[in-house]
Amino acid sequence: MDNTKIETISNALPEDIFPVRYDLEKGDVMLSARLVDAAAHGRWPEVTRLLSDGADPRICRHSDGVTCESALYFAIKAKEFDIAHALFEAGDRLDDLRASEFDTLPAESVNFLARASAYGDNFFVEDGKPISECIRCGLWAQTREALDHASRKELNLSVEMIGLHFRAWNAPEYLALLDELRAHGANTELIARTRQEMRQWVLSLPSPLRAQITDRVPEFLSGEDS
Repeated sequence: MDNTKIETISNALPEDIFPVRYDLEKGDVMLSARLVDAAAHGRWPEVTRLLSDGADPRICRHSDGVTCESALYFAIKAKEFDIAHALFEAGDRLDDLRASEFDTLPAESVNFLARASAYGDNFFVEDGKPISECIRCGLWAQTREALDHASRKELNLSVEMIGLHFRAWNAPEYLALLDELRAHGANTELIARTRQEMRQWVLSLPSPLRAQITDRVPEFLSGEDS
């Protein structure tokens, strides 16, 4: 999906809902956005109806600018466990959940996840997750395991994912991954453009924040793209 299309879709969504699965182009983004919005506001009959209508809960997430929350997260937090199971069956996972968000779950919700895991239902990890999604979720070990088997298209999509999401996570880690993606055959022009966008963003930060990154990765100041 090209950046123009992504921007058009994002502008049509509520400001706290955004698409994350650009590899699921056949899914209905607006339907997924309505589902996540309904879950975020506790409209559970609407969530059930939208699932029945074919909404894919994997496409969109809710965010306040820091967090990245799935419909599944809201269902589990609200102890709507039947709906949580339906979302799980539809492919939703908690793999982009941060520790601070997990800590907000009530004890009944943690027990639900533990029981599900005991019976083989892993609510945290999607088997066969695309490499671009591993990158988005910060699953570095899974990302590197998948590199040797990734197609050129998957590698290039992973570079695009870094360009879209590096601000929300760890820029130095993403920079190292760009080098590995290059070594495995990703498009060098796309990598160079992404690195330049990262550098420009880092250098636009207030001095204390900029120093936290440039102290660890001095090449952000060097102008080198190799």
